[in-house]
Amino acid sequence: MKKQIRCAIYTRKSTEEGLEQDFNSLDAQREACEAYIKSQMHEGWILSEKQYNDGGYSGGTMERPAFKELLKDIENDEVDIVVVYKVDRLTRSLMDFSKIIDVFDKHNASFVSITQHFNTTTSMGRLTLNILLSFAQFEREVTGERIRDKFEASRKKGLWLSGTCPYGYIKDDHHMLHPDPPYSDNVQIIFESYLKIKNVLKLKKYLAEQKILTRTGKELAKGSLYHILSNKYATNAKNGSLLTGLLYDDIGNKMSLSASNANNKHYRYYVSMAIKNPVDYERGEITKISAGEIEKFVQDDLVKLLQNTHRIQSYLENYPVEQQKIILEQMQKFEPDKVFLRTAVKRVDLKLDCISISYDINYVIKYFATLAFNAEFKHSEENELIIINNIQVRISLTPQRQNKIIIPGKANYDMKLIQAIVKSFWYNKLEAEKKLPIEARNGNNKRLRKLRFLPPEIIESIMNGTQDPELNVKKLIEMAEKCIK
Repeated sequence: MKKQIRCAIYTRKSTEEGLEQDFNSLDAQREACEAYIKSQMHEGWILSEKQYNDGGYSGGTMERPAFKELLKDIENDEVDIVVVYKVDRLTRSLMDFSKIIDVFDKHNASFVSITQHFNTTTSMGRLTLNILLSFAQFEREVTGERIRDKFEASRKKGLWLSGTCPYGYIKDDHHMLHPDPPYSDNVQIIFESYLKIKNVLKLKKYLAEQKILTRTGKELAKGSLYHILSNKYATNAKNGSLLTGLLYDDIGNKMSLSASNANNKHYRYYVSMAIKNPVDYERGEITKISAGEIEKFVQDDLVKLLQNTHRIQSYLENYPVEQQKIILEQMQKFEPDKVFLRTAVKRVDLKLDCISISYDINYVIKYFATLAFNAEFKHSEENELIIINNIQVRISLTPQRQNKIIIPGKANYDMKLIQAIVKSFWYNKLEAEKKLPIEARNGNNKRLRKLRFLPPEIIESIMNGTQDPELNVKKLIEMAEKCIK
């Protein structure tokens, strides 16, 4: 008699839409998984009566009640195999996938994806798993390089990420340096005095006599003076963009402006503090987004809010009907400027499946009432009334290593791209083992093997079906070749 293998079905749906129906998406997933388990009864598979269903939870996070319960039961050795409809029901994060597999391995558990022939109970399934886990390992290896590169680029932009600020300067919340009187005045004195004295030891003595001291009231040391005199104190950092101080990534880190120049073009981005200061901030899924794209998105949503007569009217109850009509007419033709937007918008939160924009609706109403009736404008934080717009979108990764807002829709799995990447890792594995077949040594396959040098974010986006729709194998190889150079 075969040993009984306890099987648990896990189902997930990102939104709550349709869950009230008698037969919903979770039911459909479970029915298909139950049929698959029944087909494996000859192997000793039995279905666990306990259900693990997460309705309305994103696959980009592991904070899902049913999923956490499932992991707990696996750790208690109550589950042998987890059956899912698709791999992305389990998780959409490659790094989370790696953590999940670690838990499975420790407790001799496996998982099966019934629609993608992904089965870690077989040798082929384990091979595919090793390929996926190699992506995670690759990401860990390049993370250090990416952080070092980012530190260097940030310094060139005038950002001070960590450590004590240079003498004479302080940093703000966006890690930009600003003069710190009276010590900033002392820096000027140090430079001017050195040009006259031209000797650091004599300069040290002179500064002590003039009571030019450190922040702690001590005399400036010779080494400190050498450091100050060799520091250019230059900064090209600029601030004042539309969403500075208002934008947050998917785990609540602030996103601040960054910029670069390439091919005679100026590019602006909002970058998570987890990238600028990885020591102090945890990194989420969203790390970098085009400034122009997210700013336009927020501007467009604000215009939609102002033109939503039915919604706005519910906040005009204190005004006579005739005045309500005038206020609404003012809103219909209004084009929000930077000052209005930065005051009306209190916060913008980016999530993988939605963007949440918090508005102070009381400010909006009072602003237009003032325009309409020349009334005195009085508004403070105590008068704020926050409303939140949750706009369903999909935020994906582009080949340029930034996040991009995509119109809601189903994942676009491109099997040609997926197969090309799997072949690349498989051929490189065979080559390392000196088992590469002759047919895999031609020019096309040599180029294909370069795909292992792709940034891990691009590989993950392809596996999740969230890649740039215009991406093809040829472009993928070109990107890999640039990474090698």
